[in-house]
Amino acid sequence: MLGSSSLAYAATDSEDANLAKIVQILDSLTPLINAAERNQNPSAREQFHYDWLRSDIDNIKIGINQKLANSQTQPRMITPLHGDYLTLTQKPL
Repeated sequence: MLGSSSLAYAATDSEDANLAKIVQILDSLTPLINAAERNQNPSAREQFHYDWLRSDIDNIKIGINQKLANSQTQPRMITPLHGDYLTLTQKPL
């Protein structure tokens, strides 16, 4: 019985370590997102919503960090991800 319990803790530790790495990787995307946004052509027909992308990444990180903190939170409203970051703009005729 003790052996299986320690295996469960080891699996949880490994899972937590991997989740922490995911958060680090998501954090490392910020400078790339900022650089891409600075290089966006403001008059392009398609506009990429970097603010939506940042929001989605933040929501993912919040969920992972709640799991890592082992928080016993109450049920909450889940914010859906945007997922689609392009908007077509109308070009003047």
